[in-house]
Amino acid sequence: MMDRWAGLLASAATDPDLHPSFPDILKHITPLEARFLDELRRCAWDDCNAKGLVASLGVSDDSKLSVPKDNLARLNLIRPGNSDQKEPSPGASYAAGPDTPTTVIRDRTIHGAKALRLTPLGYAFVDACNGPRAAADDE
Repeated sequence: MMDRWAGLLASAATDPDLHPSFPDILKHITPLEARFLDELRRCAWDDCNAKGLVASLGVSDDSKLSVPKDNLARLNLIRPGNSDQKEPSPGASYAAGPDTPTTVIRDRTIHGAKALRLTPLGYAFVDACNGPRAAADDE
C-alpha cells in the first residue's frame, strides 16, 4: 500500500487536476482490494480468466471476494456490466454462481452470469495510484 500512496503523491505533484477524492478512496480500501483493482486494470492488456484472477489475488475461491467487490462498488470503482451494456440493469448482481464460467476479456471485464468492470473513476484511480509514469505509458 505504501507504493500506492507514493504513486498517488507523485501523480498529485504532476497533475494539478487529480481528483481530490483519491486519497480518501485509498484510505478506504484494503491491500486485497487494491490488488483486485490492479488485476482488473492489467486485464486490459493480457487475457485472464477467473481462476487466474483468484489465484493471483491469493484467495482460495471467488466467494472470498464478496466483501471486497461490495466495497469497491460502494466506492464507485467497479460496476456490473458487460461489453455490450454501458450501465447495469436495475437489480443486477455481479456475483457469479459456482457453476458459472467466468472470463476476463480485454475490455477489463470479468464475465460470468453478470460481469464486473472498472468504472471511469476506477481507471483514473488505479492509474493515479501507479504514479505518473503508469498513466503516461498508457497514452
